[in-house]
Amino acid sequence: MRVALILLLLSGCGPWGAARRANTVESYADFLAGYPDHGKVPTALNRSEKLRWKRCEDRRDSASFRAYLYAHPDGENAKKATVQLDHAIWREAKTRRGMESYLLNYPEGRHISDAVVALEKLDWSEAEEANTARAYASYISHNPDSERAEEARVRRDDLLWAAVTDKDSVQAYRRYLEGNQKGNYRDKAQARIEQLIFTHATIVVRARDTWRPNGRQLSDNLVREIKKQFAKELINLGYNKNMPIHSVDHKGKQPPHPLDSHPVSAGTGLIVVDLEERKGEEIPPAFVTIIKATVSIYAAGRRDPLGSGWIEQRTSPYVPPTSQERMNWDAEVRAGDMLIRAIRQEEFLKPKAVEAKDKDRIGVHGPSGSEAAYGSHMDGGKKDGSMMNRLGH
Repeated sequence: MRVALILLLLSGCGPWGAARRANTVESYADFLAGYPDHGKVPTALNRSEKLRWKRCEDRRDSASFRAYLYAHPDGENAKKATVQLDHAIWREAKTRRGMESYLLNYPEGRHISDAVVALEKLDWSEAEEANTARAYASYISHNPDSERAEEARVRRDDLLWAAVTDKDSVQAYRRYLEGNQKGNYRDKAQARIEQLIFTHATIVVRARDTWRPNGRQLSDNLVREIKKQFAKELINLGYNKNMPIHSVDHKGKQPPHPLDSHPVSAGTGLIVVDLEERKGEEIPPAFVTIIKATVSIYAAGRRDPLGSGWIEQRTSPYVPPTSQERMNWDAEVRAGDMLIRAIRQEEFLKPKAVEAKDKDRIGVHGPSGSEAAYGSHMDGGKKDGSMMNRLGH
């Protein structure tokens, strides 16, 4: 029996013989795992290392170099494998995620500078493709010291300014000034604010369409009451109390643009009060009258209003003529009240110091027996469905 075993070993039919005949990384790994005390362990390790290194040279991928270093951390080619692993990882880092992972996991890697340059180029390409202020801001935050940083700042500033001038509002210009301490358009922004913020105003009250057969004339009393209310609120904001006021009855005709008939210069605003009447449902023997009052504010240098507020009110069908005028005036004043309150929030006007308790003093109350709807179009922005919601009521 002993002789047979010796002959078997000599013939190479044992576990070592099987591993040697296969001569693969896997066969030697199985042998080493199964026979850690075998006399051929050093030989198996040596052959396994050579085979693993040959695989590394053939494949040159990070997985092969990692496998070699894991199995032979002190092997003959361990130093070479460490260097080649760094190169392989960089070669495989073809995406933003891969390059960022390389920077994070190999802070002392041989391709750190390559990764920084590649990421900067990628950041710039993405910023140019997006071509937005936010994209260039992101580029600057990631590459503050790059050669393109100044160009990115200029492009961002140009895009911001284009958006600001498109909106053309006091708040937009102020946000630009606050967020761009070194912006190239700061002087222009400040100059435009001075044009849009005014301390003098002209008021124009315009009678528009009416369904009533006898038409409607703007009585002196109606104009006087409107001016009185506007003056009271606007003086609180620092206005000159000697504001000119004009009244025009267009008798159903399309009026000209307010700035064509009443041009204004820098520092002077134009407040346009429009009154319209529509026929509502019939409640024999009379009809409901729907009164819509719109107040708009214009400034020098732009055709669109800085803001507008409107109120639509339904009257009782039995309102006598004298009360009708009162309701016309009431609708006008209430629309004006709301717009003036919004003006304080939007800062169209140049305010003087107003105590906090006065800032919310303006109320909006409908007359008994009437229903009212509200709306606004502030600062050339999106139209709000409800002025009351905008003002926090």
